[in-house]
Parts: sequence; C-alpha cells; structure tokens
Amino acid sequence: MAVSDSRWVFLVLVNLLLLVAGCFLNATAILVVIVPILLPISKEPLERVIRPLVPLLLVMVAMLAVVRFIPEITLFVPRLLYGK
Repeated sequence: MAVSDSRWVFLVLVNLLLLVAGCFLNATAILVVIVPILLPISKEPLERVIRPLVPLLLVMVAMLAVVRFIPEITLFVPRLLYGK
C-alpha cells in the first residue's frame, strides 16, 4: 500500500521522518533504525548504495584522525575565549 508513486512525495516524507527522528535521536541511531526500513523501498542493492559513500567515509575518518591528533584545531576558539 503506497502513499504515492511520486519520488518527490517520497523524498518529502523521508525528510519529515528524519526531521522528527532528529528531535529524539542522534544521527547514528537514526541511520541504524531507518536505513533497514528504507533500503528495501528503494529497491537498490546494498553495494550500489554504499560504494559511492566510501570516499565520504574516508574523508570523515581522516578528519577524525586530524582532530584527534591535532587537538589545537578544535580547541583554538575555546582557548581564545576562555584562555588557557
């Protein structure tokens, strides 16, 4: 039983669902809960969905490493405001 066959309606509904879920959960929890529900709806194989995301994941891991090993990057503004 479909609400609509329009892709635009589907995208709006998913965005509303994510907006409401974002009021109660963090992004990781939302992905863990919602991706298994929405992936079968998209009728796309998992490999086709994940493969384009690998470069973004690598950038996120690299930035995490930079922030972890060079804490001055994230502590610059607090130290500027509150002093050492």
